[in-house]
Amino acid sequence: MAKINYWIYNYMPYWEAASKEVKRLTELFGIQNETSLISLGNRDKSFVWQKYFKKMPLLLGLGCRPYFKHTMKSMNLNHLFASFSDPFFMPMLAHSTKPWVLTIAKDSPNLGSIEKNIQFLQGASHIVVESFRHQELLLQIGLPQEKVSLIHPGIQFDENTPSNKEKPFEILFATAPLGKRDLINRGVYMMIAAAKNLPNIQFTLVWRKKNLEQLNSILADNKITNINVHSGVIKDMTSYYKSCDAVILPAMEYASLKPCPHSGIEGLAQGKPLLVSTPCSLAPLIKDYRAGLVFEPITNALSEAIKKLQTNYDQYQPNCQKLVNEQFSPEVFFKRYHKIYSRLLDQAA
Repeated sequence: MAKINYWIYNYMPYWEAASKEVKRLTELFGIQNETSLISLGNRDKSFVWQKYFKKMPLLLGLGCRPYFKHTMKSMNLNHLFASFSDPFFMPMLAHSTKPWVLTIAKDSPNLGSIEKNIQFLQGASHIVVESFRHQELLLQIGLPQEKVSLIHPGIQFDENTPSNKEKPFEILFATAPLGKRDLINRGVYMMIAAAKNLPNIQFTLVWRKKNLEQLNSILADNKITNINVHSGVIKDMTSYYKSCDAVILPAMEYASLKPCPHSGIEGLAQGKPLLVSTPCSLAPLIKDYRAGLVFEPITNALSEAIKKLQTNYDQYQPNCQKLVNEQFSPEVFFKRYHKIYSRLLDQAA
């Protein structure tokens, strides 16, 4: 039985995407191994200290380096979920004698921060990426191809909920900005402009409370009536994916959204095609499988993509299931990670 510890920031599996992946891995590999988890939080600052689960505020964790180093040494395998530029866990793991896996669960807005951490990235036993772009960046900086794997998050395809043609065509946006200065970056202004162009299209925005006043002010200033806003933590997100006709990922830049945004994957799992801008990491897959439409991040291109998807919906919707089954199934997710874990544990034995 191997001892595996997962390291992550802001572990919140009830809604945060990377946390959902870590939770799934602890459950899958915890059947035959001893799995544990340590999380540092700058958003969720709760404190938990249990045998297999420890969670603490970031500032408190900064003083726990000796304990973390001891824990890393006591494991057979360590697995970190972070960005390319992680300044805390990655340097400690890079100096550890035990094998460790890094999953790039977040983009880095500045490529210089990736370059800064090249020596630590090269020290990883294996790196998992969730986008073709991240795979290419790692190969460019000289990592051997056999040390880099592309693994998409796993999700089960659900039975299709047919589109209701009696109601307005509905587009769901569920990647709300984290901060007040992220609205442009996440394509919110572009969506509002498209909504003005297409008054017969219904937009549903699942939002975070802290930016709600700002959003409502923008909608009022633009006299928008075809955007519904649902704010706060929503426990039953599945019902939103089932009721919409399509899910939108309107990233303006490569780093606007996380690699493989879960709102897109969860939409596909409910049989809903995606509207994806070209900088989004899912764009190549959506284009290859014809499971939606890819558009340049400009208002007119988005408006045209929406009209095309609505008109030709039956050409795209059936392809969602094939994409999920071949690229995002839980079986594929587990099989690919199991292959990496087995090789590293065998080498270390």
